[in-house]
Amino acid sequence: MPINSILVVDDEPDVLEITSHFLRGNGFAVTCAADGMEALRHASAAAPDVVLLDISMPGMDGITVLGELKKNYPATEVIMVTAHAGLETAITCMKKGAYGYLMKPLDFNHLYLDVSRALERRRMTLELDEFHKNLALKVEELRNLNEQKNRFLGMAAHDLRSPLGSIRGFSQFLLEGGLDGQTSKEFLKIINTASDEMLNLLDNLLDISQIESGKFDLRLVTADISELVAKRVALHHVLAAKKNIAVEVNAEPALMCIMDKERIAQVADNLISNAIKYSPAKTIVHVKTVKDGGMANVAVRDEGPGINENERHKLFGEFQKLSARPTGGEKSSGLGLAIAKKIVEAHRGEIGVESKNGNGSSFYFKLPLR
Repeated sequence: MPINSILVVDDEPDVLEITSHFLRGNGFAVTCAADGMEALRHASAAAPDVVLLDISMPGMDGITVLGELKKNYPATEVIMVTAHAGLETAITCMKKGAYGYLMKPLDFNHLYLDVSRALERRRMTLELDEFHKNLALKVEELRNLNEQKNRFLGMAAHDLRSPLGSIRGFSQFLLEGGLDGQTSKEFLKIINTASDEMLNLLDNLLDISQIESGKFDLRLVTADISELVAKRVALHHVLAAKKNIAVEVNAEPALMCIMDKERIAQVADNLISNAIKYSPAKTIVHVKTVKDGGMANVAVRDEGPGINENERHKLFGEFQKLSARPTGGEKSSGLGLAIAKKIVEAHRGEIGVESKNGNGSSFYFKLPLR
């Protein structure tokens, strides 16, 4: 039924006709019913905003209909109408949820006012219900955010504990003295590596925090993504060489995209460093940049063990750890791919992975071409 819908229920045809004519003339959408069963059928098809309900009817009386209406359609306002009933019946109706009570013959001024007020109360009830629903959703959202924050803090504390322990322990040895130069140098290297791990984790936490808070601003420029990726590969050659891994680049030139160069470099670094991190020695990491329809597609393929099918859904989540382990004992914060996904999606791009157990993995991201 449309808004301001009125169901008039009365066993007297003249009352139905006169009342419905008056209400329609005042802009209400009116449906009529000659008895209680017909009224309930109309209500089940589309609950009216207001029911104008005669008390004394053959068969199912108005008080019984009132009870059914309030049980099944609590937001519907019901105004009772009678020619004979007294105060006791009026009190019974109000206790059962009736909004108002009118005597026949109807005073149409009072009828108009009562119907208008009943409609206003219904609107307010619906708005209040909607407010409560939205409030419940917000409360649930805040609860989830609080749980996520606690989970992040717990995981961050866990991941920071190990490098902090190393820094504290080895620095204590250095403070106590008595170590030869070579041992002191090795301890300092361990401290330096541990501090790098902590800095990397903190940088990732700050990135996630920035993105989640909506303060993630992109500095967009038009640039060649093939050129950017080639430069990032060059920075990883030393790390790859230490593990006896080759990195090969096949880049289609002049693929111009509108992007934040620093952020896209961060994505490329993550995919390239991950490929090196999880590849065994004497293998090749293949980096390819090609045009793919209206997108530039950057793919990084390794020759590692691949990713278990039942773990792939975790790849782009936050603080996710998989069964695969870095081949050189490198550390992982579990945030890199989650950040990469958010960066790529902020550029209206997409990121994904193709992998088979034992046949390596190919991580890719696509950005719209200019």
